Parts: sequence; structure tokens; C-alpha cells
Amino acid sequence: MDELKEVLAEVRRISRAERLIVYGLKREGARERICGVKVCVVADTRDKDALERELYLGIDGDVALDVLVYTPSEWETLLRDPQSYASRIAEKGREYVEA
Repeated sequence: MDELKEVLAEVRRISRAERLIVYGLKREGARERICGVKVCVVADTRDKDALERELYLGIDGDVALDVLVYTPSEWETLLRDPQSYASRIAEKGREYVEA
């Protein structure tokens, strides 16, 4: 779990995210060690592709990272549509708040 916290802290630091929502975890082995995470990043950025690349290239760890980036305005707009993927993320995911 510490590795996951480290990865999420790095995602927040690099992206300066307003919100981080974990919406998928992959576990392996008898101890169900977390080996992968899907994270929705809501961040005020002009270039989502560049931010995504920066996250993938800037974070090195044992936990595989899958990132989806939305701007705050996109996020709010998509949340109004119950059929959107953003709505499903908001419904099923958990917001990461650093302790």
C-alpha cells in the first residue's frame, strides 16, 4: 500500500491535480499485492497529452499506472451526463486524499 501512496503522491505533485480518483486496482499473488492502478486526474492544464506523457515518463515504480486526464470544465460537463465514463468513474471510484 505504501508503493501505491507514493505513486499517487507523485501523480498529484507532477499534475497539480485538483482531484485524483482511483477507479481500478489490480492485485496479484496470495497476498493480493497491488500491482496496478487506474487513476483519473482532474487538472487545470492546456495540454492533456503532454501532462499524460509527463506522468508516464516521470513516475517510476513497481505499481503499473494507467492515467486518464480531464480538465475541470470537462469533468464538470461530463458529470452531468450519467452515461459518460466520467460519471462511472465518479460513481465507482474513490477520491484520493493525502493523509
